[in-house]
Amino acid sequence: MFDFTHQADLALRSAEAIATEQNRLLSSHVAYAAEHSPFYRRLFAEQGLEAGDIQRLEDLRSLPMTTKADLERFGDDFLAVAESEIVDLCLTSGTTGPAVAMMQSARDLEREIAESRFREDLYYRLNV
Repeated sequence: MFDFTHQADLALRSAEAIATEQNRLLSSHVAYAAEHSPFYRRLFAEQGLEAGDIQRLEDLRSLPMTTKADLERFGDDFLAVAESEIVDLCLTSGTTGPAVAMMQSARDLEREIAESRFREDLYYRLNV
C-alpha cells in the first residue's frame, strides 16, 4: 500500500507552505492527466494550452468545467491508467441520464482508504 502520511502535517504548516504544496500537487496531476488521459489531451489542445500552463489554482480558470455530459459522452477517454490496472468499477444510477462508469485502480482505492472514504476490508475482498 502507498504511504500517504507524508501529508499528515500539512495543515500545521504556514499558508505559504500549504499553497506551495497545493501548486506542486496540482502541476503534477495536470501533467499526468495531459500525458495519460485522451480527454484531457484533447481538452488542452482545444484550449491551446500546455500542461505547464496550469501551475497554480488560479490557472484552472483557463480550463472549461468538466460536465456530467462529458463523462457520459467521453467516459473511457478519462481513463489515465491501463485498463489492466482497473480493479473496481462503480456506476451512477442513471436516473437523470445515462449511467456513468467510474473506474478505479488499486492506487485510487488505497488513497480513498487513507482518506477514510473506502473501507479497507472491501479493498482486500477485491483481491488487489
